[in-house]
Amino acid sequence: MARLVRLGLQWSSDSELLFLDGRIRYEIGEVVDGISFMRIATRKAEQEGTLDPARLLFLGEALLKHGGNEGQSEGLGVIEDSLRQGCLLSAQIADEFVRAAVDLREYRAIARGLVRSGGDANRYELVKAIIPMLADPEMIRFCSAEILDAFLLSLA
Repeated sequence: MARLVRLGLQWSSDSELLFLDGRIRYEIGEVVDGISFMRIATRKAEQEGTLDPARLLFLGEALLKHGGNEGQSEGLGVIEDSLRQGCLLSAQIADEFVRAAVDLREYRAIARGLVRSGGDANRYELVKAIIPMLADPEMIRFCSAEILDAFLLSLA
């Protein structure tokens, strides 16, 4: 499959093929090259107006897992963008998102994620991921209004 994708890229610089090449590289262990290709492909798709939120979410998750502090910070923003575009979060990605935000002390990312969650299912996954972190006073200080709103909306 990787050979076919690379062959296709010789004739076309299509953002979908470029993203697929990056994803394949990432999944076979060429993490840095894979993330780099996916970044380029998402920027290109954004310029073309063909950005797929699911691809954005995949890139965000890859950045959270393998991006280091700077990449994790970028990954939080990428996942926020995918939420704004209507992507559904899995419980695993919601946990990784909240854990990375807490580790980086980027509590506002959690607040923005709750506000931009795009619906009850995402809000529910984020609230579940936040509950174990409520002992962190900084989280409460920065996100109390958004957390309370999310809890109230989850009960409605």
